[in-house]
Amino acid sequence: MALYIKFAPLQLILASGLVHCWANENIEILEIGCGTGVTAKQLLQHCHKARLTGIDNAPDMLRQAAINLKKAVRSLSVVEGSATEHSAKQAVEGASATLSQRAA
Repeated sequence: MALYIKFAPLQLILASGLVHCWANENIEILEIGCGTGVTAKQLLQHCHKARLTGIDNAPDMLRQAAINLKKAVRSLSVVEGSATEHSAKQAVEGASATLSQRAA
C-alpha cells in the first residue's frame, strides 16, 4: 500500500485534469488498477453524472477503496481481478472511457 500512497499526488493531478473534461458528462468510466480509490474519489466528487467501475487484482486495495469511497456507492462499483478476466471484460465493453495507471 505504501507504493500506492507514494503515487497519490500524481493520481490527483491526473484526476483534476480529467474532471475538466468530464465534469458535465453522463459517462461510464472504467479505472483499471483503481488501487485505494484516490483517482476515483476525485472524479466522482466532481463528475456528478459519471458512473465509475474500478478494477484491481489486490483485495486489500479494493477494501481500502470501499472505505475511501463509501459516499459514492450509487455511482461506483468495484471488480476484483485483472482486466482480462470475464467480469472485468464486461465492464470494459460498457465503458465510455477507460483509465489505467501503473504504479511501478
